[in-house]
Amino acid sequence: MSVENQASTGLSIYPFQNAEIDSVYRSVIVPTLRAHQLTPFTLNSSTDVVAGENLDLIRRADIVTLEIAGAGPSHWLLIGYFAGAQRTNRLILTERRGIVPDGSLISAIRSLGMKPVMWNPQNLSDFQLKLDTEILDRKLARHPLPANSHPEGTWIEANRRRALEGLSSIGKKGFMEISVLPTSPVIEKDQAELLRAAERAQIHVFGWPIGVVLHTQDARPRPLADGIVAEVRSLDSAYDYWNLRRNGAYYLLASLFEDERTENALWFDTRIVRTTEALLFFHRLYRNLGIAEDSLVTITFRHGGLAGRSLGSARPGMWLGRSSQEEEVTWSKTIRVSEILSDLTDLVHSVLHPLFMLFDFFDATPASVASEVNSFLQRVESETPRSNW
Repeated sequence: MSVENQASTGLSIYPFQNAEIDSVYRSVIVPTLRAHQLTPFTLNSSTDVVAGENLDLIRRADIVTLEIAGAGPSHWLLIGYFAGAQRTNRLILTERRGIVPDGSLISAIRSLGMKPVMWNPQNLSDFQLKLDTEILDRKLARHPLPANSHPEGTWIEANRRRALEGLSSIGKKGFMEISVLPTSPVIEKDQAELLRAAERAQIHVFGWPIGVVLHTQDARPRPLADGIVAEVRSLDSAYDYWNLRRNGAYYLLASLFEDERTENALWFDTRIVRTTEALLFFHRLYRNLGIAEDSLVTITFRHGGLAGRSLGSARPGMWLGRSSQEEEVTWSKTIRVSEILSDLTDLVHSVLHPLFMLFDFFDATPASVASEVNSFLQRVESETPRSNW
């Protein structure tokens, strides 16, 4: 099978006769390769793969996944080829949990500094996220990000890709995306501790809370090797996806509340409330996780799906006659955890200023932002004493 004229290809090598592995290839590996604009191809690891046209496939592939469960002589040849050609940055080893590979092969893999991506048929969503991250890592190794990029960049991109696919699946385009990244790993919590902290951090005063934690079978948070993840689709077509890492890094993408009530709108007062809630949620979350108040975190807000929207208010009949031609906007800042609360109103105004500017230079006055923030805080205080924020 020739891959000439294919700009980017992803080759998967596994035993075709194994129905379980074949199912994982079709349901997880193929969609993940395609998400990275890689055309999928396969080779049967039970045959002589390092020969003739097969070797041509291997040489031309941008990414190669190799299942090492049930390893045979071809695995030694393949790993030897990639090591000798100094192309291990294109090779991703996968391993079915519970099937012990040949011990000497594992030793050889470790000597090359490689580590298989484990997968469990009972938790394929975890495998898909890990595989997505591995592919991004290898692409970045060949095309590095700027030196000032955050080390969590590949983790954010993997979550973003998954979340945007989920948002698209319900026919939505508008979203609020937030990432909060400690400037250096300051904690190492287990998954149960993360879940308790996230659940206690929720604020139940404005519809569906930021970072919602449900207990239904389909929507409850799931444990991953490096944290917990939740994906929630509500009956009124709302979408929420979040991921909390064991080191305190947090990613969230949520559909816009406005889209549950109308079409092609952005309500300035709702954005103030949601931004306030999000920031207060993160302060509570990090307090629950035991992160010190003087710790530095980088907070990034990204709003998307904005082109063609009109600016208005949640109050009926209040439209400002302003629309956006731009599709998205991003704001980012590194601050101390304590400043989230002490500078809350100023932070909300700072986050939303570049967003509102897209709507024909609209700029909410500091007084109007403070009014909305204080009104929201009063409602929160009626639920939770300020000393527990």
